[in-house]
Amino acid sequence: LHHGITGEPTFLFGRAHRNSVDISPHGRFLVVGGYGNLAGGMDFWDRNKGKMIPRHVILPEIGGGSNVNNECYVTIKEAADLTVTSSSPVVGHEWSPDSRTYLVSTTSPRMNVENGIHLYRYDGAMVEESRLPWDNSKYLPDKLLSAEYVPAPFPNTENNSNNSGKSE
Repeated sequence: LHHGITGEPTFLFGRAHRNSVDISPHGRFLVVGGYGNLAGGMDFWDRNKGKMIPRHVILPEIGGGSNVNNECYVTIKEAADLTVTSSSPVVGHEWSPDSRTYLVSTTSPRMNVENGIHLYRYDGAMVEESRLPWDNSKYLPDKLLSAEYVPAPFPNTENNSNNSGKSE
């Protein structure tokens, strides 16, 4: 990041090859990414703290059991391990309106292989595909044309709060 008038560097976001910066709608988080013809790495930053966000990764359970309440987490703090690498080429990318998730997609006709969507939390941890409300296998190899957040109206709770069971 350089000063607008003098051109002097004011902040360094690392030395990786990046060509895109996406700032979250609330302005606190940003993603510096290498998309298109670059390798697809993403760095998640907290603007308030001025540093990369450490990710919390769920460790697989030992012994084959699946106790969801007893998950073990590890925090990645090494600078080399903070970069999130996308396994597929990224065509579309955007923050959710609430700044909690970041969506990356591979869509046709730009990319005709590995079409699908990946969702990341604000800290760079990928949301598991089993928790997503869609199935990426339906979009293989080249059926996904677009992926984006769609604004939805806020649920109307006004009618429910005024209904106290009395009839007038």
